[in-house]
Amino acid sequence: MGWIFCPRPTGVTVTEFLRREFTQNHVPNEKTGFEIVHDHATREAYFAIIKRTDPAGDIRHFCLVCLIEVSGSEIGYKDMTESMGPNILAPLCFFQKLEELIPEPDGRYAIDWRARCRAHHGLPEKFVGDVSCS
Repeated sequence: MGWIFCPRPTGVTVTEFLRREFTQNHVPNEKTGFEIVHDHATREAYFAIIKRTDPAGDIRHFCLVCLIEVSGSEIGYKDMTESMGPNILAPLCFFQKLEELIPEPDGRYAIDWRARCRAHHGLPEKFVGDVSCS
């Protein structure tokens, strides 16, 4: 998968731009909606927890990771989900929220990515079947 580059609107931050790109209103029985529940941007990447509501009203959350590049009046991004095993680590504040809102990673690559993030931040390993007491 490649990068998407487009003109960056004047006065719009990278975070604002990507929020607009990845938000879509849900229309019951007609259109899937996407709502950003939590996000965080660094110089290199944008991380978001997205709530997806399908036309029937079923809800699923997923983690979006976008590598970002800003060059003059253009913005570029390469979007992927955590299930693709991003090669960039999530900031601690985002990672903790991700673990809270989506405790079960989606697939092997997501499990490995979260383990790398956890190790980077010095957090204890998480094992299959672990129960959180909160």
